Amino acid sequence: AQCNGAHCFTAIHNKTEAFDQYDEDILLVGYATCGGCCGRDAVRRAKIMVDGGAEVIHLSGCLCGGNLCPFKDRIIKDIEYLKVPVVLGTHHKFEQSIAGSA
Repeated sequence: AQCNGAHCFTAIHNKTEAFDQYDEDILLVGYATCGGCCGRDAVRRAKIMVDGGAEVIHLSGCLCGGNLCPFKDRIIKDIEYLKVPVVLGTHHKFEQSIAGSA
């Protein structure tokens, strides 16, 4: 089953959970799935968002929570290669990756 993003959009709108770190208005420039196992489209889709103005990429709980995705670490590393911060979480907070922020 694919997520419809309802909880993520509510957290963005209310600046709660992983979005409570932002003081300025949040402009959503993209929303996508990873493309399924093995995360085959995650980096391509993230690059499209970065090219479209995304300054941060948030990864949702289906990827970050527990051991749900065996490809999580590789996907995060590959997105960080785009030189954009990757935040682990949307309507749930997880540890934050800062590698892409340099």
